[in-house]
Amino acid sequence: MAKFLLISVLIALAVMSEGLSLKKLLNRRDPFPSEPENPPSPKNVVWGNITQQLDHFDLTNDATWTQRYLMNGEFFREGGAIFVFLAGEWSITPYRLENSLMADLARELNGYMFYLEHRYYGESRPTEDVSDANLQFLTSEQALADVAHFVAHIKSNSVTPGARDSPVIVIGGHYSGSLAIFFRQKYPHLSLGAWASSAPLLSIVDHFQYKELAGAVYRQVGGAECYNVLQRGFAQTEQMLDDGLDDEVEEIFHLCGDIETEQDRQIFFATMSAFYSLLAQFDEITSVDAICEILTGDHESDAHAVGEILDILLEDDCVSVDYETVLREERRTEWNATAVQAGLRQFSYQSCSQFVWYHSSNSRFQPFGSSFPVEFIYRACEDLFGPVFNASTLNANSARFNTVYGGLNPSVTNALFVHGEFDPWRSAGVQSSLSASAQAIIIAGASHGNDLGPISNDDSPALAAAKARIQEIITGWIATAGGNVPL
Repeated sequence: MAKFLLISVLIALAVMSEGLSLKKLLNRRDPFPSEPENPPSPKNVVWGNITQQLDHFDLTNDATWTQRYLMNGEFFREGGAIFVFLAGEWSITPYRLENSLMADLARELNGYMFYLEHRYYGESRPTEDVSDANLQFLTSEQALADVAHFVAHIKSNSVTPGARDSPVIVIGGHYSGSLAIFFRQKYPHLSLGAWASSAPLLSIVDHFQYKELAGAVYRQVGGAECYNVLQRGFAQTEQMLDDGLDDEVEEIFHLCGDIETEQDRQIFFATMSAFYSLLAQFDEITSVDAICEILTGDHESDAHAVGEILDILLEDDCVSVDYETVLREERRTEWNATAVQAGLRQFSYQSCSQFVWYHSSNSRFQPFGSSFPVEFIYRACEDLFGPVFNASTLNANSARFNTVYGGLNPSVTNALFVHGEFDPWRSAGVQSSLSASAQAIIIAGASHGNDLGPISNDDSPALAAAKARIQEIITGWIATAGGNVPL
């Protein structure tokens, strides 16, 4: 039987009603609405490379590396806006430069589009491997300096003729949405505005609020009984393990092996919770509603109801919750290692060294039990990256991150903070407008990154209105700055 790891999330393709795929769900890294299978190659999108400094802040270090980007100038007219989408913990793809709200904006505003890959992700590889020593150059500060050099580069007449006076709008989603806001703060002379979709700006070590909001989606969409089945199912499963009924739990939840240690137990419950939380984060209401129909059907017990989703999705495969197996995979440092190719070791390092955002079970106002407390991430960071990454260090790193960037009160103008109502990540984001020039939009019934997709007849009224408002605000920034805005 195939084995699946929590952190490398190697989930086999499985499909249930509503066309839901667990593999697609758990392998999603970028915040855009799902890209279709094997989309046609966009004819107007071109690959590019830029030479970057390995360390922008050490003048004695002259090491350089090559960063990838994509560009599409089919709509550009002299003085038109430049839209720079900042990638996060994923590989960039050409599809987004023809199928996104950014592309719709570029079409209307004579804009040039760029999509910049983040250092250490995709094919943008600054060092020979991702050893602990080399990961020291993976910081938000270094990434922002990459963007600064990139913006100066693309505005030169030799690279983009007619762009010298073009206003720059930086865009991102999830972590890269945070980067867009941070860039607007740190390098205001290099950008006119920032649009941040589903961006968590506040570093939180014990981010239990994520699980609270994920659970709330099941109550709001599927009703109280759906939420209650989840809550009772997780509680029953915890009790079964307490009573020594490990074999029955392994059968219900299709586990590859025994739950032998406390860390195995923590990974098991965190994994089960992640399945349900990511449905709330990424999927449409109809998918959550379909899950609730299954949960509230006839079952031997509520624990069996919770496990039936995996029965449908995994079929003959199994889930590994062996902590030591996960550690071995994430400790590998070569670029062709599974966890490295997926960007998971790198993002684990960023989490442990800067923002954390561990989604714990430390709240009684969520339905996923109490078996994956914040102490799990303290141990995991130490086990992955050494004893310096202990509880004290993680909390200090988080506090420093918020001091540097301002948490939920960034000093920024011409900024858009956009969140879906059903996106659990909004619990770490700006949800109320900070000023007339730093506005928040909460989209009713929407989830993670829904605003990034192209304008569509399938958009709900709330999503359509939000996209129109985003266009209006960004067009206003450009017009006020004297940019080229078609009449």
